[in-house]
Amino acid sequence: MVLFEELLENEVAKLDAIEINSIISRKPKFGWGNSDQLRKVIQVHGEEHYPFIWSVPRQDSATGFDGMYQRTVELNLCTRETREELLNTERIDPGYSYKNVLLPMWESLLRQFEVSGTITVVDDSIKWELFPDYKLGEETETQEIWDVLKVIFTAQFNNEYTPCCQ
Repeated sequence: MVLFEELLENEVAKLDAIEINSIISRKPKFGWGNSDQLRKVIQVHGEEHYPFIWSVPRQDSATGFDGMYQRTVELNLCTRETREELLNTERIDPGYSYKNVLLPMWESLLRQFEVSGTITVVDDSIKWELFPDYKLGEETETQEIWDVLKVIFTAQFNNEYTPCCQ
């Protein structure tokens, strides 16, 4: 049995590096869990963890076909943005986080799903929401400031699938 998180981590690992700015380009990282786990991951990996795709755990349900399952997937695509003075209209301009990092990362992941066939996105289920200037942390702790693209969709997958080539 293969867990959905394993399938998703495998697909994220296949993504190309995303250009963060004209100097830095990084492959997206993957993680999953609650906010406490997210804090631990950021603390352990620090700056090298950006950009990343964070999956919020959800329940799987059998589809009725052998080994096939379905899940409502909630992914948060995140990149660090320390410039709090930016207006939201600037954040969605070309060259800034949404059009430069987050939207291309989502499009790349969606293409990867289509190419690999391990995770099938039910097309009419895709919803997204922008969370500019998002802060993780209490006022008493170091706050990470991100721009986040939350994507929610229905996925179908085979929990008996074993990738042949990793």
